[in-house]
Amino acid sequence: MIKLLVVLQIVFLVSCDKGVKTPEGLLTKYIEEITESSLSQEDLDNFLAEDLLKSVSALSEDEYKNFLNKNKVKSPRIKILNKSCVTQKCTLTYVISYKAGENHSVDSEIKKVAILKKVEELGWRISEVTNVKTFYDVLEPLEAGNSTNK
Repeated sequence: MIKLLVVLQIVFLVSCDKGVKTPEGLLTKYIEEITESSLSQEDLDNFLAEDLLKSVSALSEDEYKNFLNKNKVKSPRIKILNKSCVTQKCTLTYVISYKAGENHSVDSEIKKVAILKKVEELGWRISEVTNVKTFYDVLEPLEAGNSTNK
């Protein structure tokens, strides 16, 4: 009886694990990796489709570091808003939100659309990402600095 319960629990855990086997799992893992760690260009093979991978691979070392630095945020919250799949292609609309500024004085939300394609033997890969809208909610007054225009 105990063995049966253990086996059922393992089956349940494995069946509930979306991981990178689904479009949502791959996109979420990519966002977590690109925002919180230092992905090498070789690591992107696990996430990007061939055309997008070629574009990123064509970046110089400095351009790639700049690309990584633009995407660095701590503890991003990722919410998938819409998923539309047709055969081997999925379009996901999602929001990345995070707090920025001193004392987390700025709430930021970036709405994006990603197109993922299923690549034979490799699984899902991101083929395109488009920014749709960016929203900032500033919780404290901003200092604009000294202005020379009067």
